[in-house]
Amino acid sequence: MIPLSYVSDEARLHIALVLQEIERAHGIEILVAAESGSRAWGFPSADSDYDVRILYRRPMADYLSVLPTRDVIELPIVFDQTLGADLDINGWDIQKALYLALQSNTTLLEWLRSPIQYVRKDDAADRLLGFVQEAGNLDWFAYRYDRPARHALEQILNEAETVKLKRYFYALRPALAYRWTREGRQPPPMDLPSLLAGLSIPSGVLEDIEQLLDLKRIDSEKLTIPRCTILDNYLAVLLDDKAAKISEVELAPEAIEAANKVFRELLSWI
Repeated sequence: MIPLSYVSDEARLHIALVLQEIERAHGIEILVAAESGSRAWGFPSADSDYDVRILYRRPMADYLSVLPTRDVIELPIVFDQTLGADLDINGWDIQKALYLALQSNTTLLEWLRSPIQYVRKDDAADRLLGFVQEAGNLDWFAYRYDRPARHALEQILNEAETVKLKRYFYALRPALAYRWTREGRQPPPMDLPSLLAGLSIPSGVLEDIEQLLDLKRIDSEKLTIPRCTILDNYLAVLLDDKAAKISEVELAPEAIEAANKVFRELLSWI
């Protein structure tokens, strides 16, 4: 479970107010706003920023226009005085989100399953999550966790003596999610504590992970540590069998119609 201290009540209130202003400024309704970075992953540093990701819908008239409407909101990253950290907010229109769901997008899955939610319109969020899980292909999920985990491990192994501490967690979380997906044949949780609790981790490895978690919480994002041979070897074991490369997702007509049905439902609830 993610400790409440990773996002204080004051921070939640402030972010909620910022999100309300975004709704007014852009003429949208936010259905889901979730933390998507290290705070939600379960390994924040003392100076971690806030990575807020939103799923939103526009007024019905926007979807009926002959002119295309931008389907993303990307705001500049700013240092927020109230939070004492950078605030990064961006997100997708539900139309774009449903298209990405058809492609088994793991980022969308994680936003909807994040343990830290700032806004959650339950009916819409549940419908979106249900469709993402129903439409998702587990082999595609596995491939999309395998790639970033393998890339991060390669970066670690290319370092001579020291490595950024956060790089271990950037490798470990997707590597564990990959194993969860391959072995459990179900979508993985997004946060490291849930992954550690749900998988069988060798005791020596788990002790090292917990020590590094404690260290990361009290230091900065830039902290470097000596290479950890136990974790290097464990990550190599987790990623021993490489996921098959997915070249392109073929969209079946029935899947597209199912996505259209969810889209129409969400618009009918306006």
